[in-house]
Amino acid sequence: MSSRIDRRTRWQKLLAEQQASGLSIVDWCWRQGIKEHSFYSWQRKLAAPVLPAEPRWLAVLPDAAAPASGLTLRVGHIAVEVVPGFDPRLLAEVLTVLESRC
Repeated sequence: MSSRIDRRTRWQKLLAEQQASGLSIVDWCWRQGIKEHSFYSWQRKLAAPVLPAEPRWLAVLPDAAAPASGLTLRVGHIAVEVVPGFDPRLLAEVLTVLESRC
């Protein structure tokens, strides 16, 4: 794992050096003896967000504007409100339909 971090750190430094040099990527890579395709590959990798190795739980906090006695489930542009006295069978049917379309 540390060798991957070491390579990532090394390439972050190299990309910064190229940018600070004022040289084109082609010229800078030639002077450094670095293959252009490696430079571009690392440039893409480092521009992408780093995702955690393992999934993590996301805290779900209640909506301050929602009444304390109900619940609103939002997925994209779809919102399902569950209020006291709801019909559990109806909610199950709605969730089944939503699940089949997601």
